[in-house]
Formats: sequence, structure tokens, C-alpha cells
Amino acid sequence: MKQRKCVKCGHMFSPPRCKKCLAAYAKEYAKKNRKKIREYNRKLRLSNIESARKYEREWQREKRKREPEKHKSSLRKSYQKHRMKRLAEKKAELLKVKLEVYNAYGGPKCNCCGESHIEFLSLDHIHDDGAKHRRELFGDSRAGSSIRMYKWLKKNNYPKDIIQILCMNCNMAKHIYGECPHKHDHN
Repeated sequence: MKQRKCVKCGHMFSPPRCKKCLAAYAKEYAKKNRKKIREYNRKLRLSNIESARKYEREWQREKRKREPEKHKSSLRKSYQKHRMKRLAEKKAELLKVKLEVYNAYGGPKCNCCGESHIEFLSLDHIHDDGAKHRRELFGDSRAGSSIRMYKWLKKNNYPKDIIQILCMNCNMAKHIYGECPHKHDHN
């Protein structure tokens, strides 16, 4: 390949610009055409979304390996910055799913005493096999078991033969005494 003079600085080089001038030109071009470049990259990414996601995951994995402390620090900062917002979102999601489940089981009220304050209500396994059932579904982990149980119930069309809604008083009485004292009051 013939060597030419750089059109910018005059150094002898193969392409029309030397590396230094080419880098400066690219930086200047990127600054002037930021919106155009972003739009082009967005369209390119959308047209080939799977390979773009694969590339991003791999890039993130490599970055975490190279700088694990920086990654942990970044996660901590992000968590602290958005903590209250995330907690509020999770609480709202839980309430929405909980109401959906309670409505599928006849509305938010205790099947025994009629208590309707949602804060006092809970799901009860009719045959007292809740711990066994949760272990079968989710293993030994109890983390997030409420929302996972609600989602499992929804996915399985809210089975009426294994779950009922009880208030915490009735639920604990059933657990401790075998049946709720309200059962005797109703007879």
C-alpha cells in the first residue's frame, strides 16, 4: 500500500489520516452527531436483539471479573439510591397479587370468623401440610415464599381443595389447638 501524507498533520501514513488525527476526527464526529449515532445504534440493536443481548451479557460478565470490587460498590450505591422506591414497588406488587388471590378465594375475609382487614389475613393449607407443600414447591428456601405461593396459586387456577383464607388468630388457633375456637361458637 502506498504511503501518503496525512491530510491533517502532514505525516506520512497509509490511510488518508494518521492514527492520531483519525482518533481526533472520530471524537469530533461523535460529538457533533450524537443523536444520529444513538438512533443508528438503537435500530441496529433492535434488528439483531438476541446477539446484542448476548454481547452485553458477556461484556458485563467480563467487566465483573475484571473489577469485582467496583461492581460490588456500584451495586451497593444503586441499592441505597433506589431502596425506598424498590421497597414501595415490591409492597404494591405484593398487595396487588394478594388481593387477586383473595378475590379468587371469595374475597378478602376470614373463612372462619369473617375478619376482613387485609393486614390480618393469611393463606391456610386446609390439611395442615403447608410446610411440606412449600418445601415441595420451593425447596428449603423461605425467601419470597408469599409472593411465590400467590403466583403458584394463580398459575394452578386457585385450587380450592388445599387453600383457604383465615385471619392470623384463626390460623394460629387451628395450628395450636387443631381447630379454631370459633367453630364451637357457631354450633
